[in-house]
Amino acid sequence: MRNENRNVVKRNVKDSVFCNLFSDTKYQLMIYRILHPEDFLVSESDITTVTLESVIVNDIYNDLGFMVHERLMILIEEQSSWSINIVIRVMLYLAAEWKKCIHDTAQSPYSSKKLKLPRPEFYVIYTGRDKMDIRNDYYLAEEFFDGDSSFLDARVKVIRDSHKGDIINQYVTFTRVLDDKIRAHGRTKQAILETIRICTNSGILEEYLTEHEQEVFDMVDVLYDVEWNRKILNKQDREEARQEGENDKSIKVYNNCLDRGMSEADAISLSEISDEALAVARKRRSERH
Repeated sequence: MRNENRNVVKRNVKDSVFCNLFSDTKYQLMIYRILHPEDFLVSESDITTVTLESVIVNDIYNDLGFMVHERLMILIEEQSSWSINIVIRVMLYLAAEWKKCIHDTAQSPYSSKKLKLPRPEFYVIYTGRDKMDIRNDYYLAEEFFDGDSSFLDARVKVIRDSHKGDIINQYVTFTRVLDDKIRAHGRTKQAILETIRICTNSGILEEYLTEHEQEVFDMVDVLYDVEWNRKILNKQDREEARQEGENDKSIKVYNNCLDRGMSEADAISLSEISDEALAVARKRRSERH
């Protein structure tokens, strides 16, 4: 479960800004100290990033994990909508991580010796502004098994915001500035660039945005391209949408995916590119290279 290099995190086009930011042990330490202020002696050297096994196929990753000593922290970002199925999602992550831990530590579930497993904690960072009736805590048994916890239970803690100026508050503020700019300018480059400018000038994620400005721009840009394609492809008037530029959009997503190191199979799946557009994209790339 542990990376050989604690400070090197694999990043690709499927990263969200949330995962890109909090995959850095510096920011993981900040968020951990918010969640566990009593553990004031913990340092970056005590933290290990965990690569969660994807439970959502072909989606932007908004889920991350890290280990602090023997504590497994699993965090999920929800930007606008809420689904109680998040409780199941974290359990699927936990099962995958425990399986990986058993393998990596050469333990056996068939041995008479009791397994040693990391203790999990589950959190949802909710960045939406909707006045939704969302509780602070959700329990697996209560939501799915009529409160019967005799065989299994888990708590998921929801964090809407935090104290002004801390890393969670800064991230939530960043997402809200971005939402405001998108409402003002649409899903455009101007909206992204203005968001980065306003936040850095206001000291909101200033160091991160200064160091990773192009990465943030690319991630937000690709995210909105993917969302655009999904909405277009779900319309009944698919032909009309294709004539208005569907192919060009899907080609852009496909190229961005390949340029960010994804396999062609994943690029095709994520972009939902048509056979016609794929042929055009391949021809253009071969001519370019």
